Amino acid sequence: MKDEALTETLDPETLTSAELSAAVVPEEQPVSQPQTEEPNNREEAARHWVDEMFSREQERLKRQGILTAKQWVELLAGIDKSLTERPIETLTFLSQAYGISLPVKSQDQTVRPEIIQCLRNLEQNQKNLWQALAAASQQTKQLTISNFANAKDDEGHLLHPHFNQVKEEMFALIESGVVADYESAYEKALWLNQQTREELLEKQETDKLQTLAEEADKAKSAGFSPKGGQEKEDFSQMTTREILEHTFKKLEG
Repeated sequence: MKDEALTETLDPETLTSAELSAAVVPEEQPVSQPQTEEPNNREEAARHWVDEMFSREQERLKRQGILTAKQWVELLAGIDKSLTERPIETLTFLSQAYGISLPVKSQDQTVRPEIIQCLRNLEQNQKNLWQALAAASQQTKQLTISNFANAKDDEGHLLHPHFNQVKEEMFALIESGVVADYESAYEKALWLNQQTREELLEKQETDKLQTLAEEADKAKSAGFSPKGGQEKEDFSQMTTREILEHTFKKLEG
């Protein structure tokens, strides 16, 4: 039997130790006789040593079908050769023959269904969490905006009466990072919005003219009215043009 027969027939159920030896050890070849018939002392000593070792295990080896020291040595030599040439196959065969379970790396990379389901549940729970956080954040934002828009002073007047006119500018300022709070955003947005800017400018001009008119009225009263203390005129319902015209008329006399 040739050497390749070992890995082709490695079956611990059917292959005996003697057959393993026959599978890996070449058939005996005629050995040339030494020139002298006197035995080699070293070979003789080795033979006796092998016989002694075999006799110690003879009963156990006999149960395995190994009857002579020659068979035993040939088997061991065959195993050594097989381990050198085909280590994995030989170790696998020996482990099965001696009833030993070797750790084998699993080639099955399939994930168990219960693990897949747990991962899916975890992913869905994470999505639900982010959605809940986003919804809570949106609710908080809407509540903050509502409170800001409806805030009133002690007399019940709106603190931010132009909120609906400038809210777009406010949100743009906050999202861009120019301002960090709604109050600052509102003050800046009043000047960014064209309509409220014109109203502010007109109010400033009105307030300024009203102040000038009051000062002119006081000066005239003090200089020309013996009683003085004329009743203060109400400019709150007059336009800028009307106040100017009124003031100029009074200054002209």
